[in-house]
Parts: sequence; structure tokens; C-alpha cells
Amino acid sequence: MLMGPARLSHAMLRSLRTRAANRPAGALVNISSLAAEFPLPFQAAYNIAKSGLSALSESLMLEAAGTGVVVIDFRPGDYRTDFDGSVRRPQTDTTPRMARAWAAFEAMMRSGPPPEHAAAALRRALLRHRSGTVRTGRFFQAVAAPLLARLGSLALKRRLQARYFNVE
Repeated sequence: MLMGPARLSHAMLRSLRTRAANRPAGALVNISSLAAEFPLPFQAAYNIAKSGLSALSESLMLEAAGTGVVVIDFRPGDYRTDFDGSVRRPQTDTTPRMARAWAAFEAMMRSGPPPEHAAAALRRALLRHRSGTVRTGRFFQAVAAPLLARLGSLALKRRLQARYFNVE
């Protein structure tokens, strides 16, 4: 989830920069996750990979500046997909806290917007022809929570996350 996209991103960036001399360069989109900013309990490997992918995108934005190459760090939140069905759950920790966290995660996935919402957000970002981070999902995840995290303390952010996942 991290090293493969990192290798592909660097190879693609080299290719796009070479093409940029002759025509519009193009865009490199890394699909990260809001988990890069708001880690999911009991999903450390996923959080690490998505945080690393977001850091990679930030680095590539700096490297690509002025080349005509657009780099987008696309961070979707919960969407109505089968993502929760494909995630491996830890087999060693079956505490009530973990069960509550997984139940909250599954409920959020079922109640999220349809995937077409994410596709429309990515399309809008690509049409802007600017590098940057695109947060998408329900309003609380994509707008309110990042704003609260910037304006509030880290302790407040952690309390809200614990409440959100029912692990307080």
C-alpha cells in the first residue's frame, strides 16, 4: 500500500516531466485516505501506509512545482463500498473496545455517500489543474473535522476520534 505506489509515483513523475517540455504534462493522483489525518483504531498498518502516501504526495508536489505536473493527494473518507469487508481484522485482540470500533466503522461505511461523490470530487480537482490535497466524504469528515483539528488542540482531536469510534 505504500512502496508500490511510491515507486510508481516516482517513475510517473519522471515520465511526466520529460513530456512537459513538449506538451501539457498531466497529473499524478495518489489515493490516500482521511486516515492519514484521523487514524482508524485497530488499523495501524493502513494508517501508516496512507500517512506515508500523503507525505510522499507532499514531497512530490514540491518536486513538481513549476514543471506543469499536477500532484493530487486524494483523501476519501467513508464511502458506501465493500471496503470494510476487505479489511483484515486483528485476530489477537477481540476486546469489547475493538468490537465497538469495528461496529462504528462498518456503520459509517454503510451510511457514507455513494462512490460517485468521490469521483465527482476528483474530477473537479483535476479540472482545476493545481496540485494539492483533496478531502472528500461526508461533511463532518471532509470539512468539519479537519477544521476542528487545525483550530483545536491535539487532545481535543483525540477525544473526538475516540467518541467517533466509540472507544472512549
